[in-house]
Amino acid sequence: MQNINNSTPADEIDLLEILVTLWAFKFYIIFSCVVGISFGAYKAMTAEKTYTATAIYQIFSKSSGNLSLGQNSTSLTLAAVTGNVKNENLAPIDQVMGRRFIESLNKTINLRDDKFFNPDFIIDLSWKSQIKKSVKKLIGWKSNLINAEEAIWQGIIGKYKSNISLLETPGGSIKISVIHNNPDRSAEIANSIMIKIINDSKNKADLAQSNQIKYLSTTLSKSLEDLEISNEKLKQFTLQNGAIPLEEFTIGAQQLSIVREDLVLTKKLHDALAELTSLLKAGKASDTDYQTLRNKHPIVDEVSFRRVLGQNEIITIWSWPELTSAVIVFNTLSDRLARLELQASNLQIEAMKLSNAVETFAKLKREQEVAEASYTVLIEQVKAQKTIAGFRPETSEIYEYAVAPLYSTEPKRNKIILIGGIIGLLIGCALMYLYSLSHGAYYSNRSIVSASKVRLAINARALDSIRRKSISKIIKNLPKRSQNILRNIVVEIHQSGNFLVALTSSNSKLKSINLAYAIASYIQSKDLKIAIINFSADQKDITNESDKLIIGSFSIIEEVEQVSVLRPINNSKPIDSIGEKDFQMQIQTLHSEFSYVFLCADNTDTASLASALNGLDVHHIALARRKKTKSQPFKQLIKILPMQGLLYE
Repeated sequence: MQNINNSTPADEIDLLEILVTLWAFKFYIIFSCVVGISFGAYKAMTAEKTYTATAIYQIFSKSSGNLSLGQNSTSLTLAAVTGNVKNENLAPIDQVMGRRFIESLNKTINLRDDKFFNPDFIIDLSWKSQIKKSVKKLIGWKSNLINAEEAIWQGIIGKYKSNISLLETPGGSIKISVIHNNPDRSAEIANSIMIKIINDSKNKADLAQSNQIKYLSTTLSKSLEDLEISNEKLKQFTLQNGAIPLEEFTIGAQQLSIVREDLVLTKKLHDALAELTSLLKAGKASDTDYQTLRNKHPIVDEVSFRRVLGQNEIITIWSWPELTSAVIVFNTLSDRLARLELQASNLQIEAMKLSNAVETFAKLKREQEVAEASYTVLIEQVKAQKTIAGFRPETSEIYEYAVAPLYSTEPKRNKIILIGGIIGLLIGCALMYLYSLSHGAYYSNRSIVSASKVRLAINARALDSIRRKSISKIIKNLPKRSQNILRNIVVEIHQSGNFLVALTSSNSKLKSINLAYAIASYIQSKDLKIAIINFSADQKDITNESDKLIIGSFSIIEEVEQVSVLRPINNSKPIDSIGEKDFQMQIQTLHSEFSYVFLCADNTDTASLASALNGLDVHHIALARRKKTKSQPFKQLIKILPMQGLLYE
């Protein structure tokens, strides 16, 4: 993979070069823009005009009303009547775009017969259509038929949705916009949609109010029935069980608690006495036995236990009772324990009955209170709803009716023309850039200089005056404007030390021979003789050379002062002589007669001359021209014969 840091400038995109290239084709791009603008103007003039009509309205929510229900209304009733209701303006937006609304609206404004909404699908019910269908059915012709009616409605709905819009304004209102090719029709449709939305909203509110009153009335009657049933049940329970079941349950519970306390105390006395009787029967009546009995049954040291046995009530004094008296007391406690257990069981059963009665009474009482509360709330709601139903304030307000627009909204001519111009500009730039890539020429002087890599690069515009002039005219009248350029070129030639100077022109206006005339006229002197040989194939043929002076393989066809114009004598075309085997030797022989020899070639002949001079010490000066000099041949010429000077135009 190539390192990014080692990438050459040729690999990078030069935006300036692209702009310069496009600027070179500015007239073609302008023509493309003019064509695009013309096409946009044509489309703007021939496009179907459409008009947009708008209507603005607002539907207020119920919470905006200032209806007072009085101080006696409950909070639940107030919430039910004046509770928060969401903005009703937003609900119709989806509703208006639905098919049910469109089909209902069609009954009023007849969208089906409107050519703007139904331009393509028309049901053909003529006798010709019926005959065609009968013939196809008779011959068994089967075709994929579509539902024409459904196709019509789908087309109408699609056109409706694309040309009708509802938007919410910053103030919370709704703006209806209708696009139509008929201004009166657009206003009619917009107003019809607005009126239908308002009427549907009002009818919906009336129906909801009526259903709510009906529901509340039904619920109220049911609540009244529940209240009567709960009162009757409470009455029957009171007759059967008395009016104070809770007090009876409390008394029974207290009695049961007292009996249970006696039962617990008797049980402790019975268990301690049983242990004492067992010790007496076993003959164990020592202090140790007393301590064991005391630890096991703490009630032994209580007053109640000693009173039962008739013992001293002082805790520190203990005497063992007689066995006979202990047995008698034990039997008595056993009878008392059995009687208390039976009494506690009976009281517990009675308490359970009383608790069930209390629970039933509480349930009936709760049902009676709930029914009474529900009935009270519902009757207040019914009163409030009937009051609101009688008071019907206007809940909608129309801010603006749609009127027939005076000017069309589409097409927007300026926008279409601008888009056409932009498209023409882009197409022109794209085509010209592709053409420049395929043409392969240089479109800026900077690119030519960068490709040649020469030390001396001069703008050749000052040499325009020497074009198409002969050597004699240039020598007699060398323009002062061009002398500065020629001076720099001559300095480079002298510094190179080469007597061969190659002048090549790559599609430049200034020919290489004219440049050679100018340099020779400037460099000539008594000590310097200059020879010029033009190898370009487009020069005139010279047939009579018998009277010309011959120097080696060349003849002098023109001589002015110290400048001689030579021509090969063996070939009718000078360019053919470079193919001879001893061409370089023939050129070298001229060094004995001339100080400098200028070798000239133009256009396609430059590569041949450069190849023929390859290997010799040559000072190469090239002529190049923007938009005409192609990059590939120019780079090939540089590889064959490196350049020391460049004149660009």
